[in-house]
Amino acid sequence: MVPRLLPESFRDSPAYKIREQPWFVVRAEPAERGEMIRQRTLTLSMIPVGSLREVPPGEWTYPIPTIADSDPAMLDRYPSRDAFRLPFEAWRQTEWVSDTMIDAIISTQAEIRDVIRRIGVENAIRQIVVRDRVRQPLEGVNLTLSSLTDRLAQLKLDARVVELAVRQDLVDAGFAISIMDDCHLYGVHREGRISVLGLHAGPEFDLTIFAALIPNALLVDWLIPAVF
Repeated sequence: MVPRLLPESFRDSPAYKIREQPWFVVRAEPAERGEMIRQRTLTLSMIPVGSLREVPPGEWTYPIPTIADSDPAMLDRYPSRDAFRLPFEAWRQTEWVSDTMIDAIISTQAEIRDVIRRIGVENAIRQIVVRDRVRQPLEGVNLTLSSLTDRLAQLKLDARVVELAVRQDLVDAGFAISIMDDCHLYGVHREGRISVLGLHAGPEFDLTIFAALIPNALLVDWLIPAVF
């Protein structure tokens, strides 16, 4: 595809014509033309415009039963090549939460379990739990980036810190630590302390090895849901 024929950004131009057929761009990676040229790659997820229809709220379905109540703040620049790119739907799905919030954890997990139970009956996720009781997951926990890397070193784990991106967007004050191919710690480090610390790992990864990593905090998997 000739770069000059592409829009400056698919964020501003979600509709695109191919051989006179209009398509709606669901996702473009990367979204900006300059970055497409730099990376020499472009991946588009599209659907024909004629196939779109308005779906009443009662018929909506969701890919996962729960999400955090806010997205990470983004910077207006591209991540470096070695940045860790977290899938958008994985943001804060497994995270450390202050043990002072145990009541909020229990009540939120009860709501998620109720949604999961109904999947078997309706064969679809028709409700999503927005986790608004745990807005500051590490409130009251004194955790810095240096103390986190020190704890990982005690476990004989390499702790090289890199940038954090969600899809193609760089997270403001974000960081990531790749422990191994299928295990990454990530979070937000601002004003000398970590305010969000998440874990993204493969389905076979044993999360219990990190159960005691952070004092005064619990490792919570919201999608199971479980506490380690």
